Amino acid sequence: MIIAGTPPRDLIDAVESSDLKRAVIGVLNEWWSPTLQNPAWINSDEYQAYAVLTMCRALSR
Repeated sequence: MIIAGTPPRDLIDAVESSDLKRAVIGVLNEWWSPTLQNPAWINSDEYQAYAVLTMCRALSR
């Protein structure tokens, strides 16, 4: 629903799903790969759940 202003699709070009997925995979590699080198900061159960859910949500788009 647009309340005021230009519709967003008129402001930016469409993004192909393959381009979006490739970008998300790049971000996941950049942000989460360091965890393999220093896993101490992901020892909390809450953070592990957050990390897994975030990666799954990103990759399912």
